Amino acid sequence: MSLKRKVQFVAPVAALAVTGFVAWQGYRYVDYVHTNAIVMTRNFYGTLRVKEYDRGEGPNSSRALVHGVINHGWQYTDPELRKEPISYFGPGSGIARALDYYQGKPRRVGIIGLGVGSFTAWGRPGDYFRVYELDPDVVKIAREQFWYLAEARAKIDVVTGDGRLSMERDAPQKFDLISVDAFSSGSIPIHLLTREALQAYKRHLAPGGVIVYNVTNRFVNLAPQLKLVAEAEDMKIVLVEDSPDDDKYSGTSYVLVTQNEQLLADKRFAITRDIEPIKGLQTWTDSYNNLFKVVR
Repeated sequence: MSLKRKVQFVAPVAALAVTGFVAWQGYRYVDYVHTNAIVMTRNFYGTLRVKEYDRGEGPNSSRALVHGVINHGWQYTDPELRKEPISYFGPGSGIARALDYYQGKPRRVGIIGLGVGSFTAWGRPGDYFRVYELDPDVVKIAREQFWYLAEARAKIDVVTGDGRLSMERDAPQKFDLISVDAFSSGSIPIHLLTREALQAYKRHLAPGGVIVYNVTNRFVNLAPQLKLVAEAEDMKIVLVEDSPDDDKYSGTSYVLVTQNEQLLADKRFAITRDIEPIKGLQTWTDSYNNLFKVVR
């Protein structure tokens, strides 16, 4: 067979193979999107799906909220088990340990990023949780498809809109703890991680309060950047990592930023890990950031 005829034969075969591969990948994506989905919605902020697993199979039945390809929390459907704070909020997580530090009194908590409301399950009668959530569809889904908000023991207020702007408009809230957990389908909310953002959070802290950032991420290493931001504001920082054995809890990395020396010395945080600096990294501000420097 001549070279010309070989090319004439191979080219259509290659094109057919590529077309088939693309179609197969498209089928896999469509199958992934629709499998187990009981609610699907799309708006300016992306696609949201509520997926239910092991439906009707007792204690294993659960629901998850998926934004793009990122899981934003899940909950058991069993009436008893669904009261548990699971996924990123297990008892060993940095944020659960930080909240536990303030036990023994009514606690005031600010949350940027609702998810399905898992963290509110740690609330007790007398506690107050003020949640700032950008996407109104997330609020609607959390209220209608999950039970954390409806069955919360603490008082819950939800403010819809950009978390930082909403906090800047709010009068000082005197929060014991502020949770910053607003990753949107894997994107990095840089405006929530700058020095000016930390200044806005500090205005809402009660004396001895703490700001807790969820920095759990396979692709970017945010802890060194937050260390620079904290130090610029004369605050201390610790990194708490948790790798639970129980499947209902996710492995997590949380950064705690505070001026509370007693909190930092508390036995709950004896498991903290050193934060290794990144050469050439500079403090992020509203006018400067460099995401490439923190890519793993």
